[in-house]
Amino acid sequence: MSSAIALRCSLSSSQVASGLSRWNARSVDWRSLLVFIAVGLGWWLQSNPIRLAIKASAQTLAGAPAGVDGADVLIVLPRTSEAQSWEQFNPDQAWLNAVEQEVGEFQLSSARELTRGRLDSAAWTIVPANAARELDATQIQTLQNWVQDGGVLILEQPEGPWRSIIGAQINIQRGRQTRRVTSFDGSVARGRAREHVVAMPLQTTIVPYSPADLARGRDYQVLMEIDGNPGIVAIQMGRGRVFLLLFDFARAATASQQGTPAADLTVPRPDTVRLPPALTVTSALATNTEPREAMVPWIDLLERNIFYLADLQRPVARLWMFPGRYRGALLATHSESGVGPMVEFMPDWEHAHDQRSTVLSVAGSVPPEVLTRIRRKGSDVQLAWVPGEAPMVPDRAWGVGRFRPIRRAMTLDEQLSMLSVDLRPYAAATSSRSIDGVWPLDYFRAFAMLEAAGVRLDSSYGPAPGFLAPGDAHAGYIFGTGLPFRPLDRHGNRYRQQQLPFTFTDGNPGYSSAVVRRLLTESSDAFHTVVAGDWRPDTMTRHPSYDALEGWRSAFTLAESQGLWIGTLGEYAEFLQYREQAALRSTFNERRLNVQVRIPEVRRLDDGRDVDLVPSVSFPSRFRGRPVEHVWLNGAPVDVFDLFMSGDRALHVIPLPPGDHRIEIYYGSLADPSP
Repeated sequence: MSSAIALRCSLSSSQVASGLSRWNARSVDWRSLLVFIAVGLGWWLQSNPIRLAIKASAQTLAGAPAGVDGADVLIVLPRTSEAQSWEQFNPDQAWLNAVEQEVGEFQLSSARELTRGRLDSAAWTIVPANAARELDATQIQTLQNWVQDGGVLILEQPEGPWRSIIGAQINIQRGRQTRRVTSFDGSVARGRAREHVVAMPLQTTIVPYSPADLARGRDYQVLMEIDGNPGIVAIQMGRGRVFLLLFDFARAATASQQGTPAADLTVPRPDTVRLPPALTVTSALATNTEPREAMVPWIDLLERNIFYLADLQRPVARLWMFPGRYRGALLATHSESGVGPMVEFMPDWEHAHDQRSTVLSVAGSVPPEVLTRIRRKGSDVQLAWVPGEAPMVPDRAWGVGRFRPIRRAMTLDEQLSMLSVDLRPYAAATSSRSIDGVWPLDYFRAFAMLEAAGVRLDSSYGPAPGFLAPGDAHAGYIFGTGLPFRPLDRHGNRYRQQQLPFTFTDGNPGYSSAVVRRLLTESSDAFHTVVAGDWRPDTMTRHPSYDALEGWRSAFTLAESQGLWIGTLGEYAEFLQYREQAALRSTFNERRLNVQVRIPEVRRLDDGRDVDLVPSVSFPSRFRGRPVEHVWLNGAPVDVFDLFMSGDRALHVIPLPPGDHRIEIYYGSLADPSP
């Protein structure tokens, strides 16, 4: 019996062992299957990641504008309110851009707080159209008294009780659309610049002017005509003068520089644009696109010549828009546009020829070691930012190690942060351009994003590449300016950031080396602008062109021969900061202009020299036909013939080192020219 029990136990043990063996085999098969499934799922997720909803980039409104007490130019501003349409939009702060570009500093007063004390601290006062409607009869009388005592008043389409000053009642409702300037007899510009000034296109509104109490020629002079009607009128009043603008300069400047939106403040979207429905291109906002007219920065010329008129009554000194003795600037850029490290061949060639440029890199597209090599060779690296709705937007990824199956389109500030980390130990990126000019449909959204991200200088406005916007064959100043401006938000306030339109891209059919040559030579001879051009590393693969290659390589030599400054976006943004920190104050009496100047300290190079970014000072070369005869700098005479003149012959430019300076300028013959 015991042996039978033992046998059963033995059989049972054998069966159990066999069963366990079969189970272990099946368990191994299941584990292998699970591993296979996990690997396959991981591969699939890596190829088809889980995409989170697009996170909106941070946005911010512009702050209240700030001026500098005691500056020579006073601008009166109205109350602001949020616009829901282009008609409601208040563009008065475009005057701040005009003064900042052409003069430098300005002081501000709200319309309700304008007093004689504030007026007495300024040489010129500018009252834009909306501010003019807010001034009451008492304030207008105060302005009239100030002008009679020697003040200069620039008055834009004043509607309200202004008859005592302008001799008529302006009715904005009677305004009509304009086409172009038909004469500008009051312009002091000479040479090529004058040829353009007297026939510039001008799309804005103008109001009729028929003063019953004033006689033309005796009481007022017409300095500019638009479509054959008075456009700018000068009215002598005591020892001062009023310059009455009968056209809406502020709206014309905004519509040209910032672009013209649809009535509902959306950006136009051409049917040919190859982008998702939520996106367009910046060139869709441009109005100055006719090929011949696009070669001229019309708004720059217009604002410049308006201020030259004021100089005829009371000249003021200015901060020149370029360092030292330079007559303009060439900023060569290379939009990397996703080609990755291939972009390096362009700054490599430039380094070999003692030149430099700005590479605009998509975040994460170029390896950090390549970015640092570009910086080490003297060129600049800034951000090519991509809107979240664009198909080429870089991703932010989450996961373990290289397995990162959860992704989301990066916001603008995340793109800027990533590029800045990759640039270490070099300075963080502070300038940008949207990739290929891709732009949101909301007129203000991109600027609000750039402001929130802390971008100082953006250069997104310009021609689009042909592969993205077929039919776009633009080149030149399609936004009417070759100078940086601060865009306005929905309330009409200026952002801190500056927008610098670029003039050409070799990825556009409008590009040619002849266009580049003309832009560079006329920047020096006539316009004094920044020629920001984009030579792309993918041009030779998309549409090989010897003209594009030669235009890029010859541009640097031509710019040097024309006296243009060659720099980068980062350097120009730094120069603009120094220019903003500089201070000018002037007095004028008996053909004698006295200027107090403070030029800020600038960054020093490793050898102790100042960087070539020191602002210069300019001043009118004539006063009522009398040329500058004598100039003293800090008590020492300066040979007037050593000072270079602007291309329109209206300004002398004097370079200065950092520090406090006193400049004395004498117009005409003086019995005793000593200071």
